[in-house]
Amino acid sequence: MRRVLLLLSLIFISSSTMYAQKMRYEEKTDVFFGINMGSTWHTSDVRNVDHGVRGLGFILGGSFNHDYGKTFSYDLRFRGMYGVWNGMDTETTSAIEDNAAISQYYDEFALQNFRATQFRTALELAIHWNSLRERTGLDPYVFGGLGFTWTESAGDFLDSDGLPYDFGASSDGSMLNGTYETPLVKNSNGDFYDPDSRTRNLLPSVGFGLGYYFTNRFSMGLEHKSTFFSSDFLDGTVANQAGAINGNNDIYHYTGVYARWYLKPANEKEEPRKPTPPPAPPTTAVPPPTKDVTPPTVRYTLPSSSPHVTSAPTITIRATVENVSSSQH
Repeated sequence: MRRVLLLLSLIFISSSTMYAQKMRYEEKTDVFFGINMGSTWHTSDVRNVDHGVRGLGFILGGSFNHDYGKTFSYDLRFRGMYGVWNGMDTETTSAIEDNAAISQYYDEFALQNFRATQFRTALELAIHWNSLRERTGLDPYVFGGLGFTWTESAGDFLDSDGLPYDFGASSDGSMLNGTYETPLVKNSNGDFYDPDSRTRNLLPSVGFGLGYYFTNRFSMGLEHKSTFFSSDFLDGTVANQAGAINGNNDIYHYTGVYARWYLKPANEKEEPRKPTPPPAPPTTAVPPPTKDVTPPTVRYTLPSSSPHVTSAPTITIRATVENVSSSQH
């Protein structure tokens, strides 16, 4: 699991330096689904053991405010997940009076241990840093949820013959056969879990994640989630190995890797781009061509001499006018 987390961290760092393409929201819908797998563990009175890949799940949801220029975007999503993990103290303890499952078999001391299995369905709201995702492809987010958790928790306190272990001969747990046959208590009244069914609780959860978008519709990342129990009996006891009672309710955690896909728009088509025509050159007004015009001339035919001087009160004058097209000219 640690190698997977390291590999993804290196991918994030190298990919963020090469990301040059902004998100293109028009090429995807707001509906997504994802799968995840990782490690489940706990915060309780008994020490964690076995940190392998023991959890898996899925999500299905929709995004809001997922568009250009938006600082934040939001996801409303449904989660389903399953996990199993083990807890065991490093040494035996005599503080067993508050562990009803142990005290029914042991009087002095025992090795506290348990195996828990969980199935959870929840509705979650996630807040993403959309502007950073748009610029770099990195997708940091936080989320919270509320949902039902079905719990089964049991301890390994009897050997293959159905008898209590001799923890005086070995106190490190090497003799445990891994059957986890004893249901652990779920409340301070000493009520046992039903070994054939899981107890359902309505529980809140919070978490955070960091992903990277390799394409517009596909991302991978890391995610951590913590779910808070309303009691301190997930591990069957309210006291730790030293016998101290801190009064804190149990918490179980899930840390894993995920892959997420956005659905493709149903009407998306790849249309060829039309070439942009070059701009038309500016037009200059051209004046109409001018015609060679010969000015009109007047040629006098009577009197025949020019200049002509006369003392007569009236005189007749005749002339020929040339280079005109009508009498109006």
